[in-house]
Amino acid sequence: MGEATDMFLVEGCSAGVNGHGSLKWAVSVKELACGRASGRGKRAFTGRPALTHSIMPALRDMCKNTLSRGSFKAILFHLREFWLFLDEMDAVVNAPGKCYSSPSTVFGIPGVVWALFKDWLDAQANNSQHYTYFHCKRTFDLGAVLSDPVIAVKTGYPLPLNPFPNPQKVAARTGLVDDNFLEPDTIRAAAEALYSHVHATTSRIGEARRRAASGVSGSGDTFYRFAADRGWDLDARSAPAGAFAEFAPLVHGSGVNHLVARAWWFVPRLNDLMPAFCLVMLRTGWNTSTTLDMNAGDWVRDHPTRPAQLVQLVSAKGRARGRAQSAYSSKHKAAHPYQVIKTVLEWNKPLRDALRAAEIELSDRLDDSELDLALRQRHEKEINRLRMLRRRIWLYINSRGNVSCIGQYISYSYVNSLFSAACISNKGKPLLFSQELSRNTWAMFAYQTSGYNALVTKLALGHKDLSSLLHYINQKSIRNRHRREFFDFQSHVLDEVTQGRLHPGILRVLVERGKISKSEAEHLARGGTRTCQGVTCANPYSPDPAVVPDHAPGTVCISQSCLNGCSKAFATLDCLEYVARRILELRQLEAKMPLLAWTGSDHPHDLQFLEQLFERFSEDNRRMAIEKAEASPMPRCFTSPSPASLLKVR
Repeated sequence: MGEATDMFLVEGCSAGVNGHGSLKWAVSVKELACGRASGRGKRAFTGRPALTHSIMPALRDMCKNTLSRGSFKAILFHLREFWLFLDEMDAVVNAPGKCYSSPSTVFGIPGVVWALFKDWLDAQANNSQHYTYFHCKRTFDLGAVLSDPVIAVKTGYPLPLNPFPNPQKVAARTGLVDDNFLEPDTIRAAAEALYSHVHATTSRIGEARRRAASGVSGSGDTFYRFAADRGWDLDARSAPAGAFAEFAPLVHGSGVNHLVARAWWFVPRLNDLMPAFCLVMLRTGWNTSTTLDMNAGDWVRDHPTRPAQLVQLVSAKGRARGRAQSAYSSKHKAAHPYQVIKTVLEWNKPLRDALRAAEIELSDRLDDSELDLALRQRHEKEINRLRMLRRRIWLYINSRGNVSCIGQYISYSYVNSLFSAACISNKGKPLLFSQELSRNTWAMFAYQTSGYNALVTKLALGHKDLSSLLHYINQKSIRNRHRREFFDFQSHVLDEVTQGRLHPGILRVLVERGKISKSEAEHLARGGTRTCQGVTCANPYSPDPAVVPDHAPGTVCISQSCLNGCSKAFATLDCLEYVARRILELRQLEAKMPLLAWTGSDHPHDLQFLEQLFERFSEDNRRMAIEKAEASPMPRCFTSPSPASLLKVR
C-alpha cells in the first residue's frame, strides 16, 4: 500500500525568500488514478491510472524548480476538470455517430479529444477556462515530450495555443473591473479605525504585563514562566496550573481553551494582528505576500539621507523570486508602518523567545548518540520549522495555544467588522478591505502625488516593467475616474437646468471643483476676463494657490499661468493661436536641445499637454492657427485695451 502511494507522490520545494528559507512539500495525486467520491461540494470522477502514469513525469519535472505547494495544488485542480470532462464524454460514448474514444495516454489527447475539451470548456459557466486550458496544455505538452518527442510531434503536439482570453487582462482592458480604490477621506477614516484597535491592543498587553511583573496577588513571574513553556500547549501538564488567575478569560467561546483566553491578555491573537497587518499594507502599498515575508531580523534599514527622520522598510516579492521590495516610513509617527511593526514585535516577543528556547532544547537532544534515526529526523524537521517561524513578524497564539503565523490565505472579516462599527463606507457601500483595494489605492496615491509620473509610480509599486503598472493606472483607475467625472457632469447639467441656466463655463467649474461662487458664475456668464494668452478667466483676483503660490490676495493675477492647471482658466478658440505658437517653439527646442537636457526639463510634459489641448479643436481651426503662428513673429496679445490706452488713442 505504501509503495502504491509513493508511486503517485510528487515532491517539491517552495522558493525561499527574505531569509525565511525554502520549504519542502509533498502532494499525492492518487485520486487522479483511483478516482474521487462526491462529498463536501466536490464532484465525483473516475480514476484513470494509465493516463495518470502518463503525466507523472511531467508533474515531477514541473517541481524540479522552485514551486509552492499552493501553485501545484492549482495545477491539480485544473487537471481534475479534464477528468470530469472525460467522464461526461464516456457517458455519451454509446450515442449514435460517436467520434470519441477516451484516451489512456497523453498521445490520445490531440485531435478530436482536445477539440471536444475546448468546446466543453467554452460551455462552462465559470471564469476559469483560460487557466484550465493553460495548465492542462502545459502538463500534456510536457508529458508527451518527456515520453517520446518524435511520437509527440506526429500525434499533434504541442497542443493549440490558448483560445480563451485572460479574464484579468480583459477586464482591465475593457473597463469591466470595478473602480476599486479609496478616496482620501475614506483612507484616513480606515487608517484611524485600524490604528485605534492597534492602540487598544498595546494598552491591554502593556497593562497586563506590568501587573504580572509587579507581582500582583503573588503571581510574580507567572507570565514569564508561561512564556518559557516551549510548546505553548496550555493543556499540557507542564503548563502552570494557576497561571493568570487574576485575569478573566479575554474571549469566551466553544473551542477556546480557558487558559489561552487568559494568556491573550499578554500576547496577541489573530484578531489583534489583522488591524496592524492591514494598516501596514495600506500605508506601504505592499501586497499580502510581501508584507508577510518581512524578516524579523532584517526588516528595517537607515534612510540613506535622513536617518533621523525616516527608515527604509525591506521585504521580498514572492512572485518575483525574492526580489527586494522597499518602502519608506517616518520613525516617529505612531500610526506609520515603522512604529506599527515595532509594536507588533513587542507584542509577540515572548512567543519568539519561546520558539528559540524550544529550538535550543531540541538541538541539545540531537547530541544524544543513542537517538534513533527516525526520531533524529523528526527533531531536525521540527527545528527547521521553529527556525522559520521565529523569523516571521506576524506571530500569535491560536485558540489551542500553539504559536502560529498569519498565512497567505487571509480573511479580513474582523477588519471589515471594525470598519462597519465605525460606519466607514466606500462609494455608498460598507468598506470591505482586500489586497486589491489596498494596492490600487496606493497606486493612485503615488501616481497623483508624483504629478502623474509613471516612472515614480512604477518604483513605488515595485514593478519591474511598465506593463504591470498600466493595469493599475491606465487601464482601470484613471479611466473609471474620468467615467465618474462624466456622471458628475450629468448631475451638474441637471442642477443647472432646474435653475433655468446652462452655461458651459459654469459647468466646467462645477465638474472640476464641485462648486462655484455666485460672483464667478455671473462673471463667466458675462464673458469672463481675457488673458494675454487668449484664455478666459473666471476670477483673475483668485488664481489657484498651487499655480500661483505668491499671489497677493485682492490683486489681479500677474503671472497668468493659465495653462499650468488653474481651475479658473477656460481654453477657448481665442487661445488657439497662442497654443500653436507655443507648440512650434517647444518642437524647435526638442530638435536643438541635448537629449538629457530635454528629458530632464518640463518641456516634454508641456508639449504633450498642449498637443492634447490642440487636438480638441477642429482640423480647420488648427490649420489656421498653425499658419498664423508661423507667419507672425510675435504672439498676439489677447486682452482688452486699458482705459489709459483708450485715452491716448483719442
